[in-house]
Amino acid sequence: MPHKNRTAGALHILTLISIFFGSVQIAAQSPEAPTYRVQSELVLVDLLASDSAGNRITNLAKKDIEIREDGKKQKIEYFEFLTSRPPDRPQPWTSTEFASPNDQIRLVILVDLGSIRAQGWAQARKSLSQFLLNDLPKGSQVMLATFRTSLSILHPLSTDTQSIVGALEEIEAAVDPGATIATFDSFMKQLADSTRGAISTEDAASAASTTMRNFLDLLEGQMGRLTASLGAISQLLGPYPGRKQVALYSSGYPMQAYASLRSIVEKQLTGGRYIQGAEREQLNAILDSSKRVDMTPFVDTAVDRANRSQVSIYAIDPRGLTGGFGANRDSLTSNSHTLLSRLSKLTGGRAFYNRNDLEGGLRNVTEDVGSYYLLGYKPKHKKKKGRFHRIAVRLKLSGATARYRQGYLERDDVDVSSDEVMTAVKFWEVFQGDCQGRIAMEGGQMVVTTLIPTSLVRLRPEGEKHRGSIEIFGVLFDQDGKWIGEDVFFSTGQRLNFSATQYRDLPNFANVTLKARTNPPPPGTYDLIGVVRQSVDRSISTFSSSVTITPDGKLQ
Repeated sequence: MPHKNRTAGALHILTLISIFFGSVQIAAQSPEAPTYRVQSELVLVDLLASDSAGNRITNLAKKDIEIREDGKKQKIEYFEFLTSRPPDRPQPWTSTEFASPNDQIRLVILVDLGSIRAQGWAQARKSLSQFLLNDLPKGSQVMLATFRTSLSILHPLSTDTQSIVGALEEIEAAVDPGATIATFDSFMKQLADSTRGAISTEDAASAASTTMRNFLDLLEGQMGRLTASLGAISQLLGPYPGRKQVALYSSGYPMQAYASLRSIVEKQLTGGRYIQGAEREQLNAILDSSKRVDMTPFVDTAVDRANRSQVSIYAIDPRGLTGGFGANRDSLTSNSHTLLSRLSKLTGGRAFYNRNDLEGGLRNVTEDVGSYYLLGYKPKHKKKKGRFHRIAVRLKLSGATARYRQGYLERDDVDVSSDEVMTAVKFWEVFQGDCQGRIAMEGGQMVVTTLIPTSLVRLRPEGEKHRGSIEIFGVLFDQDGKWIGEDVFFSTGQRLNFSATQYRDLPNFANVTLKARTNPPPPGTYDLIGVVRQSVDRSISTFSSSVTITPDGKLQ
């Protein structure tokens, strides 16, 4: 069997790849370092067009559309009107990010338990159950997930809506009215508790400033985890063809909370009276010490991941109509809705809040995937890593409106690939599939064998050949959850090159097997998280395995 040694930093890795079924063995070409091709020069934009009455426009021509990036007009290289049941045609491999849709709606319902209360969720659950059972098009795939401080998948993608409705009952039981995170009520309680008993205005201001700072830290952490979870869901949906939707049930979090909280604190301390001079300077000095949290970078990263995966976010506030609760609460509530609006608008979705028509919001989610235009253009600009490029689409029809992704971050292939792998490690349970990892010791080295079911192998037809590549990454954690080393524990890759006969026989075999040899870690017990990434469709699957290295260098 062909093989080759290679060195990656201090790691010496030997990789073997073969397919086994009984005594039959088919060897692929010699392994090589992973190569990353996850982007193309073609920028893809989903376009939803409506007339002045809100009806969907389905007869646009390329000449009716103008698209600009950073204010500069672009030439539309790809144009197609897509419906939920497109005509059969060959897969257009113009971009590994591009995949033609099929006749299935793919919808993820994500319930943010960190922001909603039981009373609001009860009505939302009822509306959602009725929609899933009565209005959702047959054959649609739905995933159910929750978030409080971490992401949990309650039900994987499935067409079994009855089972998903049953899982919704678990969410209702899990909502704790007193456990909502980063809400106005919780802040006001913390503020009152911290200032109670203060012997001077200065002491009260200092205590209030600490409360505000802690609350802003809580907000920052919660929003960072939520946007990271949205990014993970988008990445999980990426390999599926066509437009996908995430229905985010959340009351939102304020993106620019400092100004609202500072105003609340100042009114609490002064009783609403006007202050000036030395008293004003002293209060400003104390309150200005609280940091200003700007969540825009977190949100834009989640938006970028969603847009790369053709995922649109539809944010739904289950509270329905809000407002009239007092200026302080209304200010923070309105600020919280800016998060929902930004996530939705920049991904071509919609935000539904301050309205009781929750069913209408759900119908919009599925109607939008029914028919849309897919546009593609090659941007005319010099590449600059980290730059956000704004997209603007104009319809040359009177009264017509357009919804679309409104920009993207300039990133290179290596950064995108590294980000995808690290996301898979962080959310490894979400990406866990049917791949397996086995660990052994041979000749003083640790051998990690990864078994990938042949049904999961993705290959691209190129003439008479079928080609693809698989990359394997391994990360070690100790029993305290600490990452071992500064990078991945090992990484390797293999290009696959099958003839027509080998490709035809592939389903007869059990697994594609990759072996990686590396120096073992120090004696101890570890958890290995393995990430299997395929270049053809960017699909990722993870596996976990525990290993204990004894002092004499053996496996326990």
